[in-house]
Amino acid sequence: MTDARQGAEAKPSILVIDDTPESLLALMAALEAEFRLQFASSGATGLALAEEAPPDLILLDVIMPHMDGYEICRRLKANPRLNKIPFIFVTALTESDAESHGLALGAADYVTKPINVEAARYRIRNLLEREQLRKEVEAQRDQLKEAAEALRQARRREIEVGTSIQRTLLHGEVPEKIEGAWLAAYADASQVIDCVFYSVRQYRPGCFEVLVGDVMGKGVPAALMGAAITTAYSDAVADLLLAGGSALPTPAQIVNAIHQLLTPQLIALSSFATLALYRFDLDEGTLIWVNAGHTPGLLTRGHDSRPVAIFGDNLPIGGVPDEVYVQSCLTVGPGDSLLLFSDGITEARNAAGEDFGLERLYGLIEPGNIADLPPATVLHALRGEQRRFNGGGPGTDDLNVLMVKLHSRRRAPRGGIEDRLEPFVFTLPWNLEGLGDLRARIRECTAMLSEDDANALILASFEAATNAIRHSRLLVGDATLTCRINREDDAVVVELIYPSAVFTPPAKVQPDLSGQSENGFGLYIIEQSVDSVEYASPMPGIASIRLLKRASSVAA
Repeated sequence: MTDARQGAEAKPSILVIDDTPESLLALMAALEAEFRLQFASSGATGLALAEEAPPDLILLDVIMPHMDGYEICRRLKANPRLNKIPFIFVTALTESDAESHGLALGAADYVTKPINVEAARYRIRNLLEREQLRKEVEAQRDQLKEAAEALRQARRREIEVGTSIQRTLLHGEVPEKIEGAWLAAYADASQVIDCVFYSVRQYRPGCFEVLVGDVMGKGVPAALMGAAITTAYSDAVADLLLAGGSALPTPAQIVNAIHQLLTPQLIALSSFATLALYRFDLDEGTLIWVNAGHTPGLLTRGHDSRPVAIFGDNLPIGGVPDEVYVQSCLTVGPGDSLLLFSDGITEARNAAGEDFGLERLYGLIEPGNIADLPPATVLHALRGEQRRFNGGGPGTDDLNVLMVKLHSRRRAPRGGIEDRLEPFVFTLPWNLEGLGDLRARIRECTAMLSEDDANALILASFEAATNAIRHSRLLVGDATLTCRINREDDAVVVELIYPSAVFTPPAKVQPDLSGQSENGFGLYIIEQSVDSVEYASPMPGIASIRLLKRASSVAA
């Protein structure tokens, strides 16, 4: 298939049903660049085309012979295959009762002739974007409902079912990157099934939200209730989007909708759940949240400030039927981070009877923010420290953490001059096979170096990463290797960050060049390939290697 054909098929489709399509020529000319258009000059032909290949949107003339637009609308609504297709009435009528009649039949909008082409194009585009978002939310809701039903049927197989709940429902997939933010999460379940849940939803580039919560109790019943809450969350978002048109529902509206859906059931079960919903809008520079009895989020401003707990005044879901949930708002920007955690983190108690507490948590977050480390690295350190504190295991309660770190949004193509001010950060799997990507990523960032200099930096970085993977002693699995590349006018700095104790090299590297052993040879290669090497520990349990390579000549 050609690229042109693929691009055409990716465009949303619009079906135009009008017995005088000449009146729409200007509008069609404005739409054809971004939409696939089909035309029908009669209602019967239009219905047949829609049945054959349902479009994403229908533009429907009201006044037509044989079958007017209102009758076509009724037939569309009566067809289960077509009744969800949005349609816009196009007519020369201006009477308000005609417009009201069309909207009452289910029209998404109403456009009068002569048509304001630009206004109509934007309204069509916005309607299709909203419809796509509705489809995605509806698909997520259907998936959650199907999974929840499957879990109810398998209740007797508690451990197996509980594991499935944690994997597919309670712990939603957390993307490593969202435009303007890095994210990471981990969950360490205790000896029983985890009933802590989290979910990440992106509405548009730069606007996303995080839901976290905890259900009273343990085992499959509590896990099922956690699944019900994540389902109710999707239901609430979908219903509010459908009711509110193009406006996004507020976090308070969403939590109040979840409360109305689930509080009667929770009261009947003598149970309750804490939850918190945080929405980041990077276009507005705001963080809006609702906290329903959950642990506070820890917000850090920039790279050198102490975390501050942000609370909420609302009761848990399932407590008081007439509770009204209110939201709070703060300004946020690049460099700020938010840590969300279950109470199992701070309330963990070691063999000496000490609580882990907020101060230990602050003591881990602060150096991670000072060093501007990505969330995955900070959570590696936190998870390792929790394991050490608990004597090597996950502890007696569920441990769940999710971290969001905001960064500057990309304004230029990667590798351009404007982009050099921003570090290029990525993670690699903890195995030697995954290091092939390291070469390619460094190559992308070394345009200012000659080929020999770039190859030397790649060689040193690959050797350093290999040593880290081979010789680091990991306290927990699922480790990753983080690479941060800073580009300057005449140099490139590669920093490898990974979970380990800091490495201290010998004062003088003396490799065995006889071939009898590898002792010191890797360190020798690294030192000879770059201009400077720095070994450090940016935070407890995390090591870093910083390699700087200056340009010895101008790249061709």
